[in-house]
Amino acid sequence: MNYNKKQQPFTIIGRFRIFEEGRLVDYCRIKFHNTGFVTNIQNGTVKDLDFEDTSIVEQETIQTPVKEKQEIILDVTVPAEEFVESSETAVEATPKPTIKAISPDGEEIIVEDLEAFVAEYKLDMEAVESVLAGKQKTHRKWRFTTV
Repeated sequence: MNYNKKQQPFTIIGRFRIFEEGRLVDYCRIKFHNTGFVTNIQNGTVKDLDFEDTSIVEQETIQTPVKEKQEIILDVTVPAEEFVESSETAVEATPKPTIKAISPDGEEIIVEDLEAFVAEYKLDMEAVESVLAGKQKTHRKWRFTTV
């Protein structure tokens, strides 16, 4: 196992040459063991061991700007007598979409609580959501659609 000057373990997983500015330049493809980060570094830099895992460095130096909260005040004065909630003004909660699961045997099941269903049949929630989103067709031979 190789270590750079910062004592980060790495492996050279390949070597190649690129034609730059009228000459061939040797490069190495490096994989860092701690993070799995793969990068290309010039061969001379690898010999000097003067490089580091930039995936760690970039994460440490990124600063997200903090936005100030803005307070919005609405001045709405409605006498209590005039405010009567009707069916037109009532806000209804958006119903959750009904999900139909089709088992590997072809049995159709209407799912009320998806999390409980996933736990009961030992399925992966992300994979089920991918099937519902159309990113994949099945998960463990189960198919899912919204009704």
